[in-house]
Amino acid sequence: ASLRRVSEVQTSLRSGPVEIYGVEAEEQRWAESLRGWPQDGGSPRKHIRNDDFLSLLRSGPSELPEMDVVVGNPPYIRAHRLSQEQIEAGIQLARDLAHVSLPKTCGSWAPYLICSAMLLKQNGRLAMVLPVELLSTAYAEPVRRFLQHRFRAMTFIFFEKAVFGTVQQDVLVLLASNEQPFGMRRVEVRDAKGLSGLDIAATETAPRAPAWLSDKWTYLLADSKAMNLLSALIENNHVCELNKFASVRLGHVTGGN
Repeated sequence: ASLRRVSEVQTSLRSGPVEIYGVEAEEQRWAESLRGWPQDGGSPRKHIRNDDFLSLLRSGPSELPEMDVVVGNPPYIRAHRLSQEQIEAGIQLARDLAHVSLPKTCGSWAPYLICSAMLLKQNGRLAMVLPVELLSTAYAEPVRRFLQHRFRAMTFIFFEKAVFGTVQQDVLVLLASNEQPFGMRRVEVRDAKGLSGLDIAATETAPRAPAWLSDKWTYLLADSKAMNLLSALIENNHVCELNKFASVRLGHVTGGN
């Protein structure tokens, strides 16, 4: 996909030869990605590695240079399915490269996202497929702080229908850069096909982050008018917290979602 896109815009690029870097851990997928690569000298130089992304970064900064663009779809593996060694390696890498302290409960995608962003040049662009839990979970709080510090412009693309039919994982697409217009923007599409021809410039500005939501980004999922109304009701003391009327505790837990 990167090769196709570069081929489309190559005539407008004013820099030198284009180079495409890629890292794929699965050997079969790695081989497939190289199969259709053109052999002529005019095609972008390829550096497609059969390796683990985080392991490659740990081996030294010379393995991957600073990038103009980074695109990715990191693995979504929850902490309880990772080995202690895998968890600690990702946490250490995020700390070494970005000075971000991730909790041990973080999923595998968190260090991938942080390390990918650190590969970018200051004015580079990032596009990542990420779990929706980025917006709300406590363990993603350091990730949200990092993104706000690193990028001045972020656009969130949400989907009405599941993107990965066989995987129980709601996802979003994050587009991040330091280009205008600054701030957070959002757009909703029906499914992955809706990304084709999407006009990013026409996306709506995200609603104002309400103070009562602390540092969570769940307000990005809501309609702007609804969030503004709810914020006004809360700020004018027309609503109050449920625990003023009732005590809330965990009820029955089942194995089903």
